[in-house]
Amino acid sequence: MRAWREQPGPLLAAFLVLYALSAPTAFTLTHNSGIGGRPAVLISIPWLFLVPVLTWCVWRGGRISRVFLIVNGVAGYAGIALHLARLWRPLDLWLLADFAAQVALLVSPAVYQRTRPGTFYGRAATAAPLAGQPRGWMLPGSLLAGLVITLLFLSQMGWTAIPGCAPASTSLARLPGRCIGLAEGYPLRFLFGHQNVPYIDQLALIKDWAQWSLVSGSVLYAFQLLRLGRPDRPEPAQHPHNPPPVQGITQRV
Repeated sequence: MRAWREQPGPLLAAFLVLYALSAPTAFTLTHNSGIGGRPAVLISIPWLFLVPVLTWCVWRGGRISRVFLIVNGVAGYAGIALHLARLWRPLDLWLLADFAAQVALLVSPAVYQRTRPGTFYGRAATAAPLAGQPRGWMLPGSLLAGLVITLLFLSQMGWTAIPGCAPASTSLARLPGRCIGLAEGYPLRFLFGHQNVPYIDQLALIKDWAQWSLVSGSVLYAFQLLRLGRPDRPEPAQHPHNPPPVQGITQRV
């Protein structure tokens, strides 16, 4: 907790280690899973050399460099989280946790204070003791928000194969009519309708619900980190060059 609040050096070193561990995995998944394809890999390669430079700039107090690193981490996290329902592989889950840890380190009170050394008159960061710890209401709130989003995406409809009616690799053109139905949901279709008989794919429903719950919880947690991760600005009377007024003394004009 002390390093989280007052020691940016170990936090930035941990950030570089996490980025070095995530980069090869991210390139492999991007190339093999079809999320972004080869162009995304070519665009991401310069970051292998740019991230250490930007991290050094953050250590020197660079605010813009910190913003670039946060945006890069959030983009990587969102790229996995918004496809989680289709993935659910161990490497994907590890990469998701890695990107989340990178962003958390960059928004920590110590790193934030490093880029604003004169804002609080040289005081050490005084973040709340529980800064960074999720609140108890976040889990049920995330599940409820995820369920609402899942139900809202029932407006996304399309023709697809009914699960269990034919081999999964069979194309729609080769399927009989009884195996094709109008499906609803996103990113996975979980509500099927054929000849006025509804069918719910429970596994797809759970995956969609888990994905949107994770996205909702991440947004709530990000707001908490931004709110609790910054030290409070002292009152103007605490400024060394602005002493508090002395009562009983009047100034003549």
